[in-house]
Amino acid sequence: MSLSEKHRWCLAKIGEAFSPEITKAETQAFMRQETTLTKFASFFRGEGSGRIFIFYQPTEEGEFGASAEEVGPKLLTISDGNNGLMLYKCCYFVRNTQPGTGLDLTKSGDIDLLFGELGASPLGTIEAILSQAHRPMIDSYDSWGKVDDEQKK
Repeated sequence: MSLSEKHRWCLAKIGEAFSPEITKAETQAFMRQETTLTKFASFFRGEGSGRIFIFYQPTEEGEFGASAEEVGPKLLTISDGNNGLMLYKCCYFVRNTQPGTGLDLTKSGDIDLLFGELGASPLGTIEAILSQAHRPMIDSYDSWGKVDDEQKK
């Protein structure tokens, strides 16, 4: 199966997220794995949860108290987010379309597919997103209609 523009865009984003720890060849090998291609194809068609998470971490769980370095080498893995434990950081893709609506595979980066990263501290990452992106937008919005001042805050 040849890779679409959308695949290539996702591939570049995965490489950026985990650079310099992984090489371009490693990300390409990951994308060309049958399980990865199948999950992305389903995701692009509009099937499933509407999100995909990519992890770069050891795949085995260690004994209590064992460090991740003692567990094994880091590998790229894919998940819909319903299973797996994030040990380091991950990147994710979210369909920005109506449920069941497929993506245009001829376009690389478009508003139909969103990308993001969660750092080793997911709550810290979410707080940074909310305070740096959403808070200024909400603060500058002035068309609240009949909402009173207390509710605006």
